[in-house]
Amino acid sequence: MDRNTHLSMWDDFHAGELGCVPLEKTLAHLTPEQAARRPKLASGEGHSIWQIVNHLILVREVAVAKASGGAPITDAEFKRRDFELPADISQAAWTAALGRLGASQKNVRAVVADGRMEHEQFRSMVPHDSFHIGQIEMLRGFFGTSQISS
Repeated sequence: MDRNTHLSMWDDFHAGELGCVPLEKTLAHLTPEQAARRPKLASGEGHSIWQIVNHLILVREVAVAKASGGAPITDAEFKRRDFELPADISQAAWTAALGRLGASQKNVRAVVADGRMEHEQFRSMVPHDSFHIGQIEMLRGFFGTSQISS
């Protein structure tokens, strides 16, 4: 696939034009408390919406750094930050997390647009986001927060 096809996929996916609710819309109108709530599972506590957002940010930041020739993150650092719990459950912290998520989306687009991200690295980005949007939608339904329809 060429760069323009990748850009079109990324833009169309995040605009909700590929059959999936846009991530931004999926996260709209959630309070910090709703975003931080963790489901009780038979195996323990599951990830909260906020933890999923932190995971998406981390994966995107690592991908952008790799595409840009930045220093790689260690496995230990990745494990520490992956699905990280929010340190502060406040509106300011939730707004900051959503800002970082938006910036990470723009940064992925930028490295695709200028050719720094190769197809092999890009090809998992849309399915990865799609999977986690589905998780967020399920959590919204599970907790009784209205689910979003495209």
